[in-house]
Amino acid sequence: MAESGRRPLVSPRLQALFVTFLWSTSWVLIKLGLEEIPAFSFAGLRYTLAFLLLAPVLAARPALRAQLRKLRLSDWLRLAFLGVVFYTLAQGAQFLALAFLPAVTLSLILSFTPAAVALLGAVLLGERLTRSQCVGLACFLLGAALYFLPLRAPLQTVGLGVAAVCLMANSGASIVGRAVNRRGDLHPLLVTVVSMGVGSMLLMAVAFAVEGVPRLNFSGWAIVLWLAAVNTALAFTIWNHTLRSLTAIESTLINNTMLVQIAMLAWLFLGEPISGREGAGLVMAVVGVLLVQLAGVRRPTIPGYNARVDRLQTIKVVHTLVWAFFASCIVAIPVLAWRGQSRAAAVLIAVVFLEVAVLAVNRWRCPLTGVAARYTDDRRDNFDIYLPEWIARHNKTIFGGLYLAGIVMTLALWAG
Repeated sequence: MAESGRRPLVSPRLQALFVTFLWSTSWVLIKLGLEEIPAFSFAGLRYTLAFLLLAPVLAARPALRAQLRKLRLSDWLRLAFLGVVFYTLAQGAQFLALAFLPAVTLSLILSFTPAAVALLGAVLLGERLTRSQCVGLACFLLGAALYFLPLRAPLQTVGLGVAAVCLMANSGASIVGRAVNRRGDLHPLLVTVVSMGVGSMLLMAVAFAVEGVPRLNFSGWAIVLWLAAVNTALAFTIWNHTLRSLTAIESTLINNTMLVQIAMLAWLFLGEPISGREGAGLVMAVVGVLLVQLAGVRRPTIPGYNARVDRLQTIKVVHTLVWAFFASCIVAIPVLAWRGQSRAAAVLIAVVFLEVAVLAVNRWRCPLTGVAARYTDDRRDNFDIYLPEWIARHNKTIFGGLYLAGIVMTLALWAG
């Protein structure tokens, strides 16, 4: 029975990994955006726009409106505190730190978050690590150190100070978020909207006071809107949902797989090679995460567990992850072409073409759609993926058009 009680964790883990992939792509976009957008304004715009996108979704659901009206003062204070720690402090400090430090340096500093969360989780939430999880945590941290040390860039005092604030805020956010979500009395969307609203508005106020009114060009707005809609509004909703099932240390270690993902994205899209030592560090980090995840935390059998529903959710997460990867490639093509990186744009065009070939062979349907259909009678446009129904319905039209436009733009700029 204990084994069946752990099986539902498969889907939350995959959902959490999907979110970390989106957040890993954010680092590349943030570094590009910081070339023209001040740090606090960049962070404030991202999360304020995400809040404005999510608020109507909450308002359109009567059950969530009713739950919002019934919030007690203690609930508002908990959500407000989560918003300040998670968005104002953690995210604001991350953007500011990236303005001073290389991404690799900040990633190394934040890789020590699991150690802080493990201690805080044990003290505040009563979540004890098993022996295998302790070994996994140590393996993960050693792998991160092996990959990132020695540092390749000189350290800056201001950047280190901001990074330290970011580390503490990230650790606190994991504990506060877990404490809020594990009670299960508030819907994840409500948690996301209220906390993000408070945190983002405060962050925007700081930005106006310190940096003034930001001025963005087309590429700046494109980056901000993508980060707000996909990498924030969608990602944080899924993340808060996973926190209902994952422990603080589990969620934090999954979050820290971003070290590996960021390194791979840098290798694929920025042309940064991975040495043998760095590759060994990546392997150690992955092994550490797997040790913690496979060991699991003992928890009671969950009544009403449905294997078909769990498998369908897993397929939907994988499908959404695949979609996010190719959608990101399509969006990146014109951006890279505009920046004069024609070779990188051509690589992405070839990668997406492989997806087009698979769809063409499969009668213009994703192979995962047929697999998902085995586990449900639902045939709505988004039954096999975590996307709004209208996006799923017009997905090929929207991104097919963007793909063709990106090819034309790349050819035109290359020829010119």
